[in-house]
Formats: sequence, C-alpha cells, structure tokens
Amino acid sequence: DKLRKMLRARQLQHSRIIQTSRRSHTSHAIRRYCQQGKKDEEIGKPKKYTLSMFPYPSGNLHMGHVRVYTLVDVLARFQKMQGYQVLNPMGWDAFGLPAENAAIERGMNPATWTRMNIAQMKTQLQQLGSEFDWDKEVTTCDPSYYKWTQALFLELYAAGLAYQKNAMVNWDPVDLTVLANEQVDQQGRSWRSGALVEQKQLKQWFFKITEFVEPLLKDLDTLKGWPDQVKNAQRNWIGESQGAFFEFQLENPTPSMKSIKIFTTRAETLYGVTYLALSPSHELVTQSSDRRITGGISTQSTHDSTQGFPLGIFAINPANNEKVPIYAAEYVLGEVGSGAVMGVPAHDSRDFKFAKFHQIPIRYVVSDPEKELDTTSAYTAEGVMKNSGNFDGKSTEEARKAIIDMAAQHSWGGIMKTYRLRDWLISRQRYWGTPIPIIHCGNCGIVPVPEKDLPVVLPEVNLKGVKGSILAQLDDWKNCTCPKCSGKAVRETDTMDTFIDSSWYFLRYPDAHNSEKMFDPEILKQWMPVSAYVGGIEHAILHLLYSRFITKFLHRQGKLENSEPFLNLITQGMVQGKTYKHPETGKFLKPDEIDVISDVAYLKGTETKVSSSWEKMSKSKYNGVDPVPVISQFGSDAVRLYILFKAPPAGNLEWDMSQIVGQTRWLQRITSLVQDHLDGAKNSTGTFKLKAQVEFQVES
Repeated sequence: DKLRKMLRARQLQHSRIIQTSRRSHTSHAIRRYCQQGKKDEEIGKPKKYTLSMFPYPSGNLHMGHVRVYTLVDVLARFQKMQGYQVLNPMGWDAFGLPAENAAIERGMNPATWTRMNIAQMKTQLQQLGSEFDWDKEVTTCDPSYYKWTQALFLELYAAGLAYQKNAMVNWDPVDLTVLANEQVDQQGRSWRSGALVEQKQLKQWFFKITEFVEPLLKDLDTLKGWPDQVKNAQRNWIGESQGAFFEFQLENPTPSMKSIKIFTTRAETLYGVTYLALSPSHELVTQSSDRRITGGISTQSTHDSTQGFPLGIFAINPANNEKVPIYAAEYVLGEVGSGAVMGVPAHDSRDFKFAKFHQIPIRYVVSDPEKELDTTSAYTAEGVMKNSGNFDGKSTEEARKAIIDMAAQHSWGGIMKTYRLRDWLISRQRYWGTPIPIIHCGNCGIVPVPEKDLPVVLPEVNLKGVKGSILAQLDDWKNCTCPKCSGKAVRETDTMDTFIDSSWYFLRYPDAHNSEKMFDPEILKQWMPVSAYVGGIEHAILHLLYSRFITKFLHRQGKLENSEPFLNLITQGMVQGKTYKHPETGKFLKPDEIDVISDVAYLKGTETKVSSSWEKMSKSKYNGVDPVPVISQFGSDAVRLYILFKAPPAGNLEWDMSQIVGQTRWLQRITSLVQDHLDGAKNSTGTFKLKAQVEFQVES
C-alpha cells in the first residue's frame, strides 16, 4: 500500500536524520490530500477572511516572512477546522524604490527584475507549505491592478479629496524623491535611504485625509481586536489638542495675509505674549527674500532649538493692542495648529530659552500663590493672574475661560480643536510607481484622464544611468492630447506613493479578476471586514492609517458596508539572531570570525571574549538565517512548528537552530502514531479509517 510504504520510509528517514543531526522534509502527501476538493466542500459555509500583509518582492524570503506566513496559515487552518470557508490570499507589493534602484544598477527595466523576484519568492512560499489561495493572487505593478488604483485616484479627485498645491516638502537627496512626513524619522532622515532630508518648494499632489480626521480618531475605540500599542501610535500621530485660537492682525497686512491665526492650550497667558513664532514652513517664512531665514533654519523641528530669525514684521496682540515682533523659529512644528505659536517666555520652557537667546522681553502674568516666583526659569503651573488687565486676581482656570469668551465676543478668537495630522502627500518623482491619471492642458487646466482610457500604462524603459524622474524626460509618453478640447497637453509625470497601492489591495482579493470594476460590492459584503490581519507593528501608522482612510472614503461613497478594514490585528514580534560584536571597536562580527566554546564566544583563534546579544536579523549584523537551506535541511513542518513553539506571536523569537531537533522528534512520533493506526485499520475498500475520524483515500 502506497501510503503505508511512504510512512514507513519517512520513519526510517527521520531515524537517519536524528542519528546524523540532519533533518529533511516531512511528507507533503497528506497535505496535498487535505487540499484536494476543499474549495468545493467549503461553499455555503460561513466565511472568514484571514490575511497577512503582502510582501515586497525582494527576491528572497527572510525569517520574518516565514514567521508571519506560518502564523496566518495556522490561523486559517484552524478556522477551516471550525467549519468556516476561509479566504487566505497572497499577492505582491511590487512597486517602489528598491526595484527601481536595483534596475538602475543592473541596466534593466524594474518590471523584469520584479517578475524574477516574484517567481523566486513564490516558489519559496510554496516550499514553506502554506495554503494560500493563489487563484486570488494580485500584483500591484500589473496594469490590471493599477488601473483600479488610478480609478481610486479619480474618485478621490471627483470628491475634492485629491488636489495639487505648492508646498515645502521633504526631499530625499539619495533617492531623489519627495517623502511624506510619516516617512521621515525623528532624526530628520529618510525611512528608506537613511539620508538627511532636505526641504524643497514643489507643486505636489495630496489626498485630503484630514477630512476624515475625527472618524479616524474616534473609531479607534471600536477596534477591540487591535493591540493598544498600535491604537495609541495612531492617536499620537493624529495628535488631537483642545484649546483656543486667537487672530493677531499684521501691522502691515499683505494682499494674501492680513492676520496670523495661532493655537494655544494656555489662553490665560495671552497678556504675556512678547513675540510670535512661526514654523519654517509657514507661508510668511517661505516667502521671505532673506536667505538667512529661508536657508538658515531647518524645517525638521528640534524641540529645544534656539535657532531662529526675526522677520522684520510685527503683529498686534488683540488683548492689549501691543505690537510684538514675529520670528521664524526652528522649534515650532508646522504640523500642529497653523504652524504659528504665541511666544510667552515667562510660562513656557521652550519660549523662555528662545527669548533668552534672542534677548526678547519676558513678562510674567501668572504668579505662584504659595511663594515668590523664580524668574530664572518659566513658571508653567496653575496660579493667580497678574499683569493681565481686568483678569488680575483670577485663577488661571477662571481666566482661561473668560479670555476665550472675550475673544469670541469680539470675533478675534474662540474655542478650537486642532490635529497634528496633515494631508497625505502622494507625489513621487520616480518611475516605478502608478502613474497619476491627470493631464495638464494650457487651455483647460487640470483634466482627469477619462476612466475609459485607464490604465495609463508605464512605458517600458531601460533605467541604466537614469537619475530622478525619467517620465518627465520621455516626450513621446509625456506629450498627449487633451480629452476635453483636443489641444496639445502633457501627462502628469509624478507617480503615486506606493502606500496607495497597499491601502486597498485587501479589497481586491475577494474579486481579484474583475475586469469591469475595482470590486463587486456584493462580493465584498460577504467577506469584509478582514477577520484577522497579521503583520509587523512597524506599519502601525503608515499602512494601517492609510488603509483605514481609504476604507472610510469608499464606505462614504456607498461601495463598502464596513467603515473599518480589519476587525482583528495581530502584530508579530521580531525574529532575532545571535549577534556578536568586537569588544573594543563594537564592529559586528561574521560567524567565521568567532569561536563558540561552551556557549562562550571568542575572537577566532584567541582567548578574547566578544560581546553577544539577541538582535533583529539583519545583513549588516551578520546574524540572519536564510530559510531556504533550513527548510531543505529540517523540513518545512519542523521549521513551522519551531516558530510556533518558540515564542508567542507578539513576542520576539530568538532563533536557535539546535532546538529544531525537538520538533523533528515530535513529528516522528506523530508519523508513528498514524502508522500504528494504519496497520490496524485497513478495510477491504482500500480506505483507512482512523480513530480520529480522519479518512485517507489511498490510490490503487
């Protein structure tokens, strides 16, 4: 009997593997049997949509991939055993700078490079033994996919949520493209290249995510199946602040600006204002002709920076009609309020430090009722008002409300809620992305590409030696006819941020081959929202926030019943490798540069101990493990079991190759158990019935 022979051979193989400290593949025969006919059997059952974050096709799986796909596969199998029809699809987040840069280095088209990597990674995923629904596969760089990304852009544009404006933007000097604020780290470096970000004034496309700021914030409370860490990260990024606004009239108004609107949470300190501070990205600052100002301060806010310059213009304090100078100040965030703050150095530590440096007057308007004020620092606590006209003697709490009421009564202020969140900058000056479906006509202005003409397909080009946006250099592609007036026109040469591709891909999977529309709402009604979404916590802000925005937009458009995309979110921890550093230089050491004796690491050929720690796997740290040879040596089942046994999903997993042997022994015991049942359960029909009520039909 074939199955009996296969299992006996597997037993012998496991024995030989253990004896030689090597492991090989556990049989895929039972897995192949279990997959046969499953689709037909599941029809009509209640549905579960289980999803892992789709990968960028870099060419090789890493252990982080293996972990996330093992977790989602186990979850999908469990749900099937519970009686659900489960959708567990896979696809490729295929656009982006890495493929473009690799193609430039190799003198080829990114599509060729990307397709090669997809083929390789798909083979590796299949070797892993995961049960993905490959018939639902999507690839974001395929015109059949990005046609609908472009249709999504047009729908946002028609709704007034996609717009173009001149803006001071984050410029990556290495990748030669614009970055969204979310793609710049706290040190002012690009999330991708690590380069220090520069500032440029460019005309850019934005999505008006701020129109959904309140539901994006409020609905976080409904996501009971999300980790608090992720929800708090989004709350902090959205950055709600409750306070007041005041209008400071300019002493010499300009045609474009008559006043400066400031936001504050300390309205009671209005009488203590001795200057106004503007962010480097504020309109009055960027319009300055003084190169000291526009070139001398950074737009990457530094909390305690004293760097700044007077603009030579003044505003009028509406409370007391005093004239106060206006400064450009590095410490002011352009993302908060209107990018302008009232400088109250007596009652704000940053303002105090800035005022001392620039010799700006300091006026205390709140006193400590318990003791004499220390005028060598800012007094930031509650207290009693002074130097504040009719409000003297009131508590700060009373004065705060009274001053806001006065401002509202005289129409120069009032209660205000502000958010840190800014509109999503989506323009990218690179080739390998979804073309923005817009035409610029001298007569008609901005003209959207008619939906019948989608997709606007990327031209096939060799990127050898190319720098910057090649689309702007391709006249044959760029020059076109205006669909409105039939006159000469040019295409938009920016491409879209790749986070747009991933902001809706989960909506395409259930109806992956629909050539008539983005998706059929009736089909999505059966599957959405995703019941469990598995991926890294590093996507807490960018991908997950953008996906929520697009889902809410399509819900408002009447295309989705649900307003949230993911019911439950599972964020897996990192896979860590043993990492060794030189004791003196701190340089990372390769495995062949050390000797490990009784679990102690030494510099090779010496008695000098080296430091060791568990750190996230990385090529630069020489602590990575290639999953392909590990699967070849131990078998995919043993590797998957080890990942499940070693650490809980949210915890970090310390990769220790020596511990996989235990999983192999356990698999051998399972094989023996099945073999024992087979030996005593064969019937005349050629069907083996096990006590666990599992049937295996053996081919004759």
